[in-house]
Amino acid sequence: MGEEAAFAAGVAAWRARPAICDSGDTVRQFATLTPIAAICSIGFDVKTLTFHLAQELLRRMAQRRMARVLVALGVVLLLGSSAFAQFRRKAVGPPLAADEEIAWEKYLVKDAPEPTIRFAVMHQHAGRGCYGYLYITRETIRFEVVQPDSDREHGFSYPRSSITEARQWKLMASRLPEAEFKFLDGKTYHFFRIRESLVDEPSPKFRMEDGRTWQPLVEAATHFNEVLRSVEQHVNAPKPATSAGPTVRVMEPAVSDPNVPTEVAQPVVSVRGAALDARGVLSVTVNGVAAQLRSSGDIKAVEFSVDGVTLQEGLNRVTVVATNVDHRSTQLVVPLWLRGAGTPALALTAGSSPAPVTVAAPAPPTAQVTTSPAPTPPPAPKIIPGEPVTVEVFSQPIGADIMLDGDFVGNTPSILKIRPGTHYLNFLLPGFKPWDQPLSLEAGGKLTTIRATLEKIE
Repeated sequence: MGEEAAFAAGVAAWRARPAICDSGDTVRQFATLTPIAAICSIGFDVKTLTFHLAQELLRRMAQRRMARVLVALGVVLLLGSSAFAQFRRKAVGPPLAADEEIAWEKYLVKDAPEPTIRFAVMHQHAGRGCYGYLYITRETIRFEVVQPDSDREHGFSYPRSSITEARQWKLMASRLPEAEFKFLDGKTYHFFRIRESLVDEPSPKFRMEDGRTWQPLVEAATHFNEVLRSVEQHVNAPKPATSAGPTVRVMEPAVSDPNVPTEVAQPVVSVRGAALDARGVLSVTVNGVAAQLRSSGDIKAVEFSVDGVTLQEGLNRVTVVATNVDHRSTQLVVPLWLRGAGTPALALTAGSSPAPVTVAAPAPPTAQVTTSPAPTPPPAPKIIPGEPVTVEVFSQPIGADIMLDGDFVGNTPSILKIRPGTHYLNFLLPGFKPWDQPLSLEAGGKLTTIRATLEKIE
């Protein structure tokens, strides 16, 4: 229904009834003019309606008794105010709940010449709104209109000291989810705080779900220094250290190079290895199956195993995932090659097999060696012909230097490729007594495991 048509219907209803002043019950008679409430319920401009009805009443004041006409005018204003308040409450919805915690640092403008807090807002005026940003500094409060272009004149800049009131907007005793700012020059502005992306949307249309709580606008405008201190404390607070995922080593099947497939003979294999993490290892899975874990009471280093991993002929990828107590994970993919009747042998480099790992390595740092008693000088090794034997070594605690025949070859836990024969093995760890043991390896021997518990120096 158009505005003129709605008004015409109201006046027609008026004139169709007996003259108000001819009745002794003015209030009851005027209350029967239900088109007023109906017009308001469909969104008719109540101010316009009241103005036209007031004109009609003033015309009759020259013909009717003054007192009853004034009573009727009061009823018109009362009904209009009530309908208008109901319409506004329906339009804007209930006030939003306050945020549990405001992440002020995300509103701080980076690289600004002075500390500046910025909010995405909608400025409400004359039944519509314009979208932009409200900037607040120690000295100023400024509104920048982004769109529409026709509302650019609604932008402003004031000294923050000129704010006379900053509060939640109340309209006819109804609290609305908007901030109201009043200034010394008598001007008043109302703002919804909105989601950031709405400002830049083409032809944005505000909905209540786009609104955010009004409190940060008032808080920043009235207590800027306190807000800024809160931001700086949060930004400068030390961040908790984060750890990477555990270190994972697969020991069976023996993998010399994780980037090169390892040939296996059986279609069903067991996968064993070790996972290390300074915070502690929580779990290990192999192809999604939970592995059995074993440790010496310290979850910083655990051994894992899964039996019955089935392979298909050709290339297989066995995925090991280890997770620490911080729920950070490391994934290791082990490529395995199963040769079958119709599958060719795995060719690496011109038909040669992978070269064994060289056990010689740079000497360990001097500080690590001199902090523990000197180990017993090792006897000369006796090497016999044959392929290198795989040896996995563990120590408790972990991280001990591994000395093979007097040469540093790594830290525990580790996997070594050692030529068959007689050798001498030492573990050195600052603060612990040296551990040593003769090592005899036969040609063609199977996987050998060495475990050592180091004794602490009193």
